[in-house]
Amino acid sequence: MTHLSESKRVERLVGLCKLWGAIKYFHPYLAYRNDIDWDAALVAVIPKVSAANEASDYAAAVQGMLATLDDPVTRVIQQE
Repeated sequence: MTHLSESKRVERLVGLCKLWGAIKYFHPYLAYRNDIDWDAALVAVIPKVSAANEASDYAAAVQGMLATLDDPVTRVIQQE
């Protein structure tokens, strides 16, 4: 198990927050679906992203947050 550097951990958290904000203000589902607690989705995923040592763990954590939207088009696509 590798340990992630502090700068990389912070970089991932910043990326998560940028994604969360973009979706909060621009995703159409959040404009009319009152059953989605997007703030709670962020709070739930922060510890997972912070603890993610591998890129795949980070991607899975972010995908877990995106799954809250229940939108099959909004998802993590990993580069190969």
